[in-house]
Amino acid sequence: MSSWGHTLRRLTDAETAQLRARDAWWETSGLEPPAARYRDTACRIRGCVEPATHEGSYRYVTGRAGRVSWARRLLCDRHADRFRAKHHPEPGQPSGHAPAVAVRQVLDADAAGEGLG
Repeated sequence: MSSWGHTLRRLTDAETAQLRARDAWWETSGLEPPAARYRDTACRIRGCVEPATHEGSYRYVTGRAGRVSWARRLLCDRHADRFRAKHHPEPGQPSGHAPAVAVRQVLDADAAGEGLG
């Protein structure tokens, strides 16, 4: 298994408003706004410009050093459905991660002879 601990949750109205406010800053800054795919409110899947409605997160092991890392992505409805179908995530908690818990899971799996592979 290359990743585990998948969670998926719908963004709250307050979080969506915060993302919109960050995008609105460009309109008042006098600077050229980023392309639609780089806006804070957009889905983070390459090529998608739909508005983000969900947050997906997961843990994974990086390279040879075997460090546990954590990733978070903002997803539109369509990509959230695909994430749900592929990873069968647990209901998500608000953003944040517990690296100590992730490391403990890896060590426990290794001690039990299950490993991550």
